Amino acid sequence: MLDKHTGKKKEVTKKTPEKAPAKKSSVSKSDDLFEEYDKLPKDIQKLVDELNEVEDYRDTEKILKKMKDKGYTFEYYLDNQPYNLRKLDKTHVFHPGDKYRSDFDYDGMIEFAKNVNPAKQDWTTFQKLYDSMEDVNYHSDASLLWTALQSKKEGKLKDAVRELEAFREHMRKEHK
Repeated sequence: MLDKHTGKKKEVTKKTPEKAPAKKSSVSKSDDLFEEYDKLPKDIQKLVDELNEVEDYRDTEKILKKMKDKGYTFEYYLDNQPYNLRKLDKTHVFHPGDKYRSDFDYDGMIEFAKNVNPAKQDWTTFQKLYDSMEDVNYHSDASLLWTALQSKKEGKLKDAVRELEAFREHMRKEHK
């Protein structure tokens, strides 16, 4: 990361930045996983190391997204200095029909889609899955499910089942 005043490269500490204790926060210094670098999983350590290479907040946001995909998050100051690394508290579990929320269970939705089964689930459930996928902007994947739903609506059950199986295989292939 470049220091905005000197233009020189500045290292992200593997600990809470000096500014962090002065900031009012409900997280104690000991809860900040930047303080526990050696205990972090290797893939998270690598992302923490990447924070040393960021030049602006857009780079930090990209790393934050990668962290969130792996179940971690952090905050950062206006000067782009990160603090408060912690595990995400994932309490919500996906159910077909769920709409977007800040803790939406994307992984649960994808797993559900990978396991659709017309012999064990009803078409109302598939419609709810489609609605959830559309709501969280999985339009391309959802379009395959839409085709199956339309075939079912037109009374073409064999086509609908075949298309639903194609949707399931697509989800398995594209979302490993």
